Amino acid sequence: MTKKELRKRTRQLIQIVGRHMRKNLERVIKEDMTDHSQYEDNWLLPKTVLLALLKEEQYQYRPPEDRKYAKCKKLTEKIYSQL
Repeated sequence: MTKKELRKRTRQLIQIVGRHMRKNLERVIKEDMTDHSQYEDNWLLPKTVLLALLKEEQYQYRPPEDRKYAKCKKLTEKIYSQL
């Protein structure tokens, strides 16, 4: 894969993830999953919701628990450690 293709495909995935996260945010709000009135008007609750949304996306995109995907898992950890 070329760098150009990597950039293009990763950006496409980021757009898809963003749509999923916005959709799930609306679900969190609509279904009153948080007791938002109990939180101060600061960034604590939004960051907490964001962490939950990111966790959901993490499980949507992680490779299956399979030996042939061990390489992907190692590369993920390598990239993460360098960010």
